[in-house]
This record gives sequence, structure tokens and C-alpha cells, in this order.
Amino acid sequence: MVTEKRKHQRIGSLNLLSYVCLDKDGNHHERGMGRTLDISQGGILMETHVRIESKYILLMAVGFEDELVDIKSEVVYCRKGAPGMFESGVRYLETGEKVSQIIEELVKVFNQGKNQ
Repeated sequence: MVTEKRKHQRIGSLNLLSYVCLDKDGNHHERGMGRTLDISQGGILMETHVRIESKYILLMAVGFEDELVDIKSEVVYCRKGAPGMFESGVRYLETGEKVSQIIEELVKVFNQGKNQ
């Protein structure tokens, strides 16, 4: 039997994003594009064409509806996904109030849909 370890409910959400990888000294390494697969109050599961190492901090710009929001996060893990793709779990380090509001709204809408 599998025990759920997550603190927050994950909501499926496909949103485009761009990212820059920083090392511990703040030096820029790779950058690229991807998309979110799901999102929660604690982090994001994102999909990219390249493996993103867990030693990096990510500066992401994620498109939510008509807004572009900036999120600073750390890569917790990266695994192979669909053919030619990688899935990275990231944990928020810094989020603005706008990100928190968007996530709250996504969870609210998702739960309303489940209850209908």
C-alpha cells in the first residue's frame, strides 16, 4: 500500500513556462521552455525536453491565463517522462501573492468540479 507523502493537493494544469537554471553562486547555466503538468501550493511538476539537475535553482516565468508570473524554485528531482521528455518536480522558494492567489483559485475550481 502506497502512503501519500504530499502536503498539498496537486491539480492538473497545462501552462507554458520559460526557465533559467542558476547554480549556488547565482551563475546562469541552461535556459529553456517547458510546461507545467500539475501544480500545488508547494510546487510544480514540469515537463521539458532536457534533464534539469537537482543542483540548480530555477527562475521560472509561468503563463497563467492572461498573466505571466515569476517563480523562484529548487529542483527536487528529475525523471524520464514521455519519449524524449523529462519531468522535474520543483519546490517553491519564493512566490509572490499573485502565484498564491492563482493556485488557490485552481484548487477551488478543481474541487468544485469534483463535487458536481
